[in-house]
Amino acid sequence: MKSIKKYWPALFLILVFALLFIYLFTFKEITYEEDRSLLFVTLPSPPQAKIITDKEEIQSIIAILNDSSKFGRGLGLKGGWIGQIWYKGKTYIIKNKTTIAVNGVMYKLAEEKGEELFEIYRKSQAVEEHFNDKVWSDLMRRRSEGQ
Repeated sequence: MKSIKKYWPALFLILVFALLFIYLFTFKEITYEEDRSLLFVTLPSPPQAKIITDKEEIQSIIAILNDSSKFGRGLGLKGGWIGQIWYKGKTYIIKNKTTIAVNGVMYKLAEEKGEELFEIYRKSQAVEEHFNDKVWSDLMRRRSEGQ
């Protein structure tokens, strides 16, 4: 009995680190919130962007992102992306039509799901603009106004 008490602090720390690891490296399901807008930026260069505010379009994108599965930590994916989505303060970097990175954690999408993301972008009625500081400030303005 004494030997178990001796190792309690170590076992407790291992449990805490295991739970922290699980929390940090699992995909948190995204939920739709009213009065939110989603910024979708695509390549080729120069990047094009749409600020999507349509509830159904945002919910479709969220459903696809929630359908992804984690497969490990990756590089920061700073370069070599084909699309980025900004929603609720998070950036989803689309490396190719089957790989998405969120905070350096890689997630896998079925290829048809990646194609669906870009199809939603193409069909969206939102105005497409060259991605620049004006588009970013428009997004921030909409958020501050609650749109």
